[in-house]
Amino acid sequence: MMKKNRNKILKYVLTPLVMVLFYSAPHVTGAEKVIQKLEIKALPEKKDSLYAVGEEFRFEIKAHGVAFPAKLYYSLARPDGNNINKTIKDFRGQISIPCVMKKPGFALLSVTLTDAAGKTVRARYGAGAEPEKIRFPDSRPGDFESFWKKNAEECLKGPFKVKQFPCDDKPGSKVVCHGFEINDFKGGPVTGYIAIPNVAKKKSLSAIAFFHGAGVRDAHRDIVEGIAKQYNVICMDVGAHGLPLAKGKDYYTNLLNTSLKNYQYTGKEDRTKSYFFNMFRRDLRAMGYLMSLPEWNGKKLVVCGGSQGGGQVLFIAAMVPQVTLVNASVPALCGHNGYAAGYRNGWPQWVDRKDYNKKGSPAAIAASYFDMVNFAPMIKAKAVFTVGLIDPVCPADSVYAAYNMLGGNDKIIFNGPQMSHATTPEISKGIWRIIKEHIK
Repeated sequence: MMKKNRNKILKYVLTPLVMVLFYSAPHVTGAEKVIQKLEIKALPEKKDSLYAVGEEFRFEIKAHGVAFPAKLYYSLARPDGNNINKTIKDFRGQISIPCVMKKPGFALLSVTLTDAAGKTVRARYGAGAEPEKIRFPDSRPGDFESFWKKNAEECLKGPFKVKQFPCDDKPGSKVVCHGFEINDFKGGPVTGYIAIPNVAKKKSLSAIAFFHGAGVRDAHRDIVEGIAKQYNVICMDVGAHGLPLAKGKDYYTNLLNTSLKNYQYTGKEDRTKSYFFNMFRRDLRAMGYLMSLPEWNGKKLVVCGGSQGGGQVLFIAAMVPQVTLVNASVPALCGHNGYAAGYRNGWPQWVDRKDYNKKGSPAAIAASYFDMVNFAPMIKAKAVFTVGLIDPVCPADSVYAAYNMLGGNDKIIFNGPQMSHATTPEISKGIWRIIKEHIK
């Protein structure tokens, strides 16, 4: 059981739980519009959309304002592999689909409705069963910790040869911002922005660092300036690829479509050739630089990231014991061996079921060195997770697999029963309340 008040599962849901999608079509009068609606509920209603293993519940689908008869297709995926795919050609507006989960995990219902007028609407809905009991098979190699600790010692160690690029701070600005480049280590350079309140004394400030989701983009100057000013902290934003700063959107888009296209699969069969090997080393070098700043108080250090960035900050929290709070939103790089236990694995889905069934698969072995489930036991910092129950990119199974293995007890997870690969504004507010309380 989870420890009271320390290890919390938080849910931001609607009451009753319902997923509703709308689209409009002209009414026969031509002056009004009929709202066409597809509605899904999980019944019996539970505000957290979580049930017990073996407990029967049902998904109820209703359609309103559509032209009947309609064609309804649905797929129901469950962790035990007993999936259902069905088409109802003469759907008349309502259907109830029973569901039982025989093991901890999540059921995902996907629905497509096409009405008699040819209008199509799609929806998904997720429900879970005892997710706190999800466990993926242990895939930690024998030298896992020693391999990464050696890299961490090398990358975190000073001195740091830093090129700084002053920003054109506005007159009267309360923060000083500069871009930085560090290229004094194997795997560099690492680039980003740092902002510091301009009247800060030595050892007076907490620090917050942000790491990027998948894709190719510039580091975020506006974010670091805004956070540093609002919360009176050192704020750093680190680019994922060590690219030059402030080159314009077209520059980064071109790289995404050429030399960095599908970068996530580069070297996936070798731990030191994997694209993420040097990305992780860049992350560590950036953290070493941040901690070397004289204004950092040496007490509070927060790392935040979503998706790919969520995986990066979990890695950092495992390797940098000075981290005091890690916020991983819909984190990627979790549970690469999920298929071995009948679960879905997280982005970037380096390996499939066939790879894990093949003993000694190079891709499976290499993936284990970049699996946040394997890093999680090393994390002792306060942890704040988010998870989308209908997330197809970083499935809830994989996120919980990492969350359940965290080495500390001070952990919170925000469930989004109707959330895909994103974090809602309501949940974001909850996260920032926690961060604000932590750094004060």
